[in-house]
Amino acid sequence: MKRMVVALVLVTGAASAAPTVKITPPSGARFFPGQRFDIRVEARGVGKFAATLTIDGKAIQFTSPARASTPTAETDGVTSAGCGGFNLRGYSSHKPGLHTIVANVTDETGSAPPASATFTVVSPDRAGKGKVRNVIILFGDGMGIAHRTAARLVRFGTTAGDPNGFLAMDGFPGTGNPATHGVVDDYHAPDQPMLDEMTDAALRVLSANKRGFFLMVEGAHIDKQSHLMDAERAVGEVIEFDRAVGVARHWADKLGRTIVIVVADHECAGFSIIGALQGGVGNLQSLSSDQAITDPDVQPARQKAVGVYESPGFPKYDILSDGYPASYDVDWKILFGYGANGDRYETWLTKAHPVIDSLLSNDIKAELGTAGYAGEPVQRAAVGLKEDQSGLFIRGQAAGKEQAVHTASDVPISAYSSGSDAWRKFVGVQKNTDVFFKLMEAVAGND
Repeated sequence: MKRMVVALVLVTGAASAAPTVKITPPSGARFFPGQRFDIRVEARGVGKFAATLTIDGKAIQFTSPARASTPTAETDGVTSAGCGGFNLRGYSSHKPGLHTIVANVTDETGSAPPASATFTVVSPDRAGKGKVRNVIILFGDGMGIAHRTAARLVRFGTTAGDPNGFLAMDGFPGTGNPATHGVVDDYHAPDQPMLDEMTDAALRVLSANKRGFFLMVEGAHIDKQSHLMDAERAVGEVIEFDRAVGVARHWADKLGRTIVIVVADHECAGFSIIGALQGGVGNLQSLSSDQAITDPDVQPARQKAVGVYESPGFPKYDILSDGYPASYDVDWKILFGYGANGDRYETWLTKAHPVIDSLLSNDIKAELGTAGYAGEPVQRAAVGLKEDQSGLFIRGQAAGKEQAVHTASDVPISAYSSGSDAWRKFVGVQKNTDVFFKLMEAVAGND
């Protein structure tokens, strides 16, 4: 009797240790007819692994490892220790509707329960006037609605509450929002072409392809400067990005049958327009340090300088011939805050020096560090350059983060099309993954 009990315990233990299995893509994924995608089955368990795969009940061979159905310790080059990874590369289906993936995995402890996931091959909506041949996506990394508003206010200003001008992206007829979860620094690359120049050069080459093209243009430093809570540089990056949007629209009108999309992957930093400077820039520059004031009953001088509601006036930025402000430090300048910030010192003045770019080479980072540039926003001035730490210390909401973080705010999308009404697809609230399918529908539309 005792031996029977021991045997039962061993069997129970083995069953509980069976591998756990995950399938990618997860249930709910959508694909266009004929679109290629990879299927990955990953198991966490013990020793050698084996796996089989079916799609809609039909057995499919993995592309790696080569002998997936035989227990093996062979790695697929991706899987970490203690896992079994199996891949099917470049799968596609032309049959619209729901499809089911089933994976059966074993390791040295036994078999896992069958794991499954479903995906949908969409039936394209080909309705619409005209067929799109060229697709241009302009991707403002981290750009939320406040980034766009700030760039418009700085670039054009207002009179009696009415904008004196609009950004190129403001003029796109299709406006919605996908629901989601620049100016070159002196040390970075002073001779680098601007984003609008690079966009124009790319379109001159691509326009020669009469079969059509796909171009993506990214304003990457909108996100980077927002992470660093460097408001004026972030605004400058949006202005530069918008000039590229204008170039794209020009080429769309010239080429015809072209759709231009302006969108972002997420919003960065909780960027917001909070008011305008009271008392003038000269007075702000003359204030003594606020960094020692931590008593909530004592209002720091720099906090008093923030005009809200009926208090602020409105600045006039001197815009140079190249379309950028001569200075952001003007009387009644716009002041910006961050809802997802890291620790920082706030002076409300333009940061004289950028934070060291994380994408630079280690040699250049070391050189800049020796010259006194900060590696993180809160370190400005502590390493030798005279700025920032005379300001108001603000404890960030992003605990343990030296930089601002991404937010879950929706982002705007703007669409323009020439020779078709494809822009209409992008009006209103939509899933972020809808953008891809709507673009493919526009390309596959009826002539």
